[in-house]
Amino acid sequence: MDLVQRRLHEKYGYLIRIGPNELSCADPKAKKDIYRLRNPLQKTDFYSVFKNPKIGAGENLFSLTNEKEHSKLKRAIGNVYKLENIDEKCVDRCSQLFLGRIGELADEGHNIELGRWLHMFAYDTIGEIFFGHMFGFMEHRFDHGSYIESVKLLMPILCIAAVSPVYLRPIIFGFSFMVPAIRRAFQALDNINCAAENIVKTQLETEQTNNNGLLQKLFSLEKKKAINMDHVKMEAWSALFAGADTTAIALCSIFYHLMRNPTAYEKLQVEIDSTYLSISPGDDISFSEARKLPYLKACILEATRLSPSIGLTLPRVVPLDGLSLCGRHIPSSYRVGINPAVIHYDETVFGRDASLFRPERWLEENAAEDMGRYLLNFGAGTRTCIGQNIANLEMYKLPLAVLRRFHICMKPNQAWKTRDVWFNQPEELYVKITRRSYPM
Repeated sequence: MDLVQRRLHEKYGYLIRIGPNELSCADPKAKKDIYRLRNPLQKTDFYSVFKNPKIGAGENLFSLTNEKEHSKLKRAIGNVYKLENIDEKCVDRCSQLFLGRIGELADEGHNIELGRWLHMFAYDTIGEIFFGHMFGFMEHRFDHGSYIESVKLLMPILCIAAVSPVYLRPIIFGFSFMVPAIRRAFQALDNINCAAENIVKTQLETEQTNNNGLLQKLFSLEKKKAINMDHVKMEAWSALFAGADTTAIALCSIFYHLMRNPTAYEKLQVEIDSTYLSISPGDDISFSEARKLPYLKACILEATRLSPSIGLTLPRVVPLDGLSLCGRHIPSSYRVGINPAVIHYDETVFGRDASLFRPERWLEENAAEDMGRYLLNFGAGTRTCIGQNIANLEMYKLPLAVLRRFHICMKPNQAWKTRDVWFNQPEELYVKITRRSYPM
């Protein structure tokens, strides 16, 4: 979908019609109008597909379309996801296990499907941070509870339903149950539902005082009546269902673009090695230190710009007084949105070489501020991703640890395959990993 939309915008301009009353906008200047902070445009019913009535009566922050309700819930739980409340050691523990597992595979001479392992890392990390324990993906080398496979199978159906009229959705879901693989995926989704409820129930009953997971902080809010138990369950389910995939995709993007661009890879390798020389042997680089590494930051920004985790428009409802976009008046009740995978290629913002991986563009004077305002990796306006601190911890820390100890490569001229069904999922990213000698 992202490739198709880019081609259509190249041919027809900044505004194209993608439905009877829906527009895709590619004008960077329109971002501040569509995703504005004051009097924000309401989300469309596209997002209602992602709520889960089986968990409880409440909605999650992503599926809520009402701005007042969203603002109230975000104020109540927002502090839980602040950086100071997230234990960085959780990411360190998961990183160490990841390094151990890929080291074993490297010693055995196996090529590995990097995307799958990054998904397992991301799921175990969200388990460690949110629930206080890993699920066992990396330890046992398998898809625990079929979480990864179920999301992979369900996203196409959810995406088709989300872009369809509400009255067609029951028919779409009904017919999808006739496909055995999708029926199994819905059964796996029930497993995720049960897992979320069971974890909440167990931790509530046992009062795990030594558990510093974010779930415990949500329990504290529930006791203070800031939120109810349905909200707690919904956050637990959201963490399981959507807390890992987008981060895993971002990590795939970082490693993929580095492998495809050896000069950038080598330059980052030099920065990493020199940074490790400046700290005590055996220590790892902290997140606060990692964020100060200019070329690492540039590589992360550039990779996630070219390959954002979301590859569809983020639609909003045009207000009653209409909206002015690209010199045109858009009437009320229309839907309009920007696709991150389209705007991120805009040459007026990112330069005439916007389609190329060139981290150096982010090191130019004022570039991070001038270009960064047009990135949509974590959404925009009032609906920025509440879990972005968790994602950033993983994106900065894991590549550092991996590239310090291993060399990763793929076949020359090998392009990765992606499947854009809301999540822009990479497929078959097979790589060869070898241990490297590095300065102590």
